[in-house]
Amino acid sequence: MSLISNFGYKCKLSVVSDKVTGTHADFPVLLTQENLPVEMFSVNDSISAIDGGGDIRFSVDAEGVNQLACEIVYFQKINHKAIIWVK
Repeated sequence: MSLISNFGYKCKLSVVSDKVTGTHADFPVLLTQENLPVEMFSVNDSISAIDGGGDIRFSVDAEGVNQLACEIVYFQKINHKAIIWVK
């Protein structure tokens, strides 16, 4: 995967520690339309993601240098539906 240095839109996503029991590291997190910014699904907005989610990336740093593995199972703007696993 090539590094994208000019992100059109960035947002911070956090795992709420009191929602996870025990101590874990390097685990997958399921993201859906309920966890993602509504701007990602905007049909007429230049900062929205493309259908299929081919331009969606996740990283541990704001610059996007240290990207996280992800599987975009489903992403469709018109239905505002997403199923994305991020490790």
